[in-house]
Amino acid sequence: MNNNRSNPLAALLLVCTSFSVVPASSAADSDASAELEEIVVTAQRREQAISDVPQSLQAFSGDYMEDASIKSIGDTIDLIPGASQVASISAASTVYQIRAVSPSEGTGDATVGYYLDNFPFALTGLAYAPVVDYFDMNRVEVLRGPSGTLYGLGSLGGTIKTITNAPKLDRVEGAFKVSGAWSDDADTSSSADVMFNVPLIEDKLALRAVVSWRDRGGYAEIIPYAEKNGNGSEKTTSRIQLLAEPNEKLSLKLSWWNSRARQDYLDRVTFADPPRIDNTAGSGDSDYDIYVVDVEYDLGFATLLSTTGYMKNEISDNNDGCIALPVGCFESQIPNDSKSMNQDLRLTGMAMNDSLSYIVGLFYQNSETEGGQDVLLPDNTQVPGNLGLEILNNNLIESESWAIYGEGTYAFSDVPLELTLGFRYYSEQRDFDEQSSLALLSLGVFVPTVGTSGYDEDTFNPRFNLAWRPTSNGMVYIGATKGFRSGAINSNAQVEAANAVLGSNFTPTNDPDELWSYEIGTKWTLFDGALDINASVYRLDWSDAQISISPAAQFIIVPMGDVEGTGLDLELFWRTPVDGLTVSLNGNVNDTELQNVDPQIQESDAPRLVYMKNGNQLVGTVEETFATVVNYAHPRPVYDDWMLNFNIRYTYRGEQQSPYDGRYTPSIELGSMRLSVGNQRYEVELFSDNFTDEPGPISVPGGQHIVPYPRTIGLGFQARF
Repeated sequence: MNNNRSNPLAALLLVCTSFSVVPASSAADSDASAELEEIVVTAQRREQAISDVPQSLQAFSGDYMEDASIKSIGDTIDLIPGASQVASISAASTVYQIRAVSPSEGTGDATVGYYLDNFPFALTGLAYAPVVDYFDMNRVEVLRGPSGTLYGLGSLGGTIKTITNAPKLDRVEGAFKVSGAWSDDADTSSSADVMFNVPLIEDKLALRAVVSWRDRGGYAEIIPYAEKNGNGSEKTTSRIQLLAEPNEKLSLKLSWWNSRARQDYLDRVTFADPPRIDNTAGSGDSDYDIYVVDVEYDLGFATLLSTTGYMKNEISDNNDGCIALPVGCFESQIPNDSKSMNQDLRLTGMAMNDSLSYIVGLFYQNSETEGGQDVLLPDNTQVPGNLGLEILNNNLIESESWAIYGEGTYAFSDVPLELTLGFRYYSEQRDFDEQSSLALLSLGVFVPTVGTSGYDEDTFNPRFNLAWRPTSNGMVYIGATKGFRSGAINSNAQVEAANAVLGSNFTPTNDPDELWSYEIGTKWTLFDGALDINASVYRLDWSDAQISISPAAQFIIVPMGDVEGTGLDLELFWRTPVDGLTVSLNGNVNDTELQNVDPQIQESDAPRLVYMKNGNQLVGTVEETFATVVNYAHPRPVYDDWMLNFNIRYTYRGEQQSPYDGRYTPSIELGSMRLSVGNQRYEVELFSDNFTDEPGPISVPGGQHIVPYPRTIGLGFQARF
């Protein structure tokens, strides 16, 4: 490790030191300076100002995201302390982690919970994030740390909530935006967005629809055909919402979400700089449809809410090519079709003279994923004495689960303390119907596996939080929360291949894993509102952690052992003495290590497992991150009523080790900037993404590389009515 490299935490602390001498009179009065404190969030399933929530939480408003060129979940991840992209294949098969709670490269349930409004986006047996575009979005909320009581399954490392703008009952409005982006090292990219809102019955019924289209130019050479920029992609996302409020007590919202993505070849490139793909074929296709019904009824003493949702999600990632031995050349097809039905019924209210706020709920989910990976490896030498490997999978994972949950916050009247207690009892039956086979080609061994397996498990997950508010400008809080994740069920064929390589005796079925998080944090607004500081120190104890290993070309999930971690999050938002100029910074440092590693892995000298030892940083995680966003909103019009805004964003992520083969991606620095001039109706923007032309890679999944898109310069135009 290079000890001379820049230390982002030291830089952050240096800036903190400079902030501490800002005089009270330096706070700016511009409207933009109040960006963060004006955000109302629902992180605790009730409306609160973000500064009143006693946990590690970020919120990005729609205006803030537009100014900072935050267009997708991937852009959000870059601004979350301790978060990173673990792996990606195509638009719909990207994996993220928060607070060094890393899942795998896609196998097994996610460790980040994703919510589209109130609908939980979760793919049984897969860790992928949803495809979402942020045009006309109200806000995005990010909860760091487990949220096992209110959000349940999958919220092990954190939760990302995407909140839409609801239909407006009293007005017709609309917007459209077009943009183009050019690069010296990629084909031209273009995009278009449109939104319209129309009341169908004034003050009673309204419709809001949003459509976003993205055509991303290819940027990688396809080596076998000498094709330049051969991995272009096209993506469309849509959502339609119908809101009815027939009276003051009842609200009914119907929502439809849709995504369709098509890509030539994949985002994984064989060689990173310059990006080149040594594949003879490849495609990444995905579609999802989500239907949601939200009902809210005011009972007088409380509010009854219901969310009913159904999702169908199809992903197909295919590629043929070659990577280094022992894997060699390959033919890979990864089709996965997922379905889920969810019902969440909850009651929220106040009691005890408004000293107690509470929520109780019932949750039910029925879901399945059918598919798996078929791979032919004619040159593979990973199994001793054998040349060539073929694994076929057409498996069905079915899950039926239910939960009862509750949480209450009591505000003491005689002391400035708030006590929060919560729980979630969760029960799941998960079944695995396997249709798979393993072939050792040169040995002539063929092992078909047909059968069923599964488990019936339950778990109790409590939450404790105590917040002390000595003044209206700050708080100190302490908390303990337990998160959980369903146990992965592997294909027998994949487990048998791994056991053949390792001489181990792993079994296909895993028990659910559990994570306890202990946190002390503080939030303060200082110097007459000039400076916001949020800081937290946390401890993670992740028992029987399900970690992915890949000793035989494909991943299996095994109970690796325990993971123990400590970390520091720090966030700053400074309203500088310069009118209209704000600076936000955040960073994370952590030490998250494997402990009590399974003896079969600890004692193995297999090349794919030498980094899975006691004391090693958990793979797929980063030890430090840093990000800053500087925004300047000119306080006076530059012409008539046209206002100018300039935004620059910089992110740093430390090195990250691949779960697949242990290779490291070096630290990476990315930047974007945006200059806009506009009024209430029109806006023109000039932007640049990856303006330093950072080559990456971002990660090295599956023996290949994910790289940043080359530097682009673009123009955009937006109109509102």
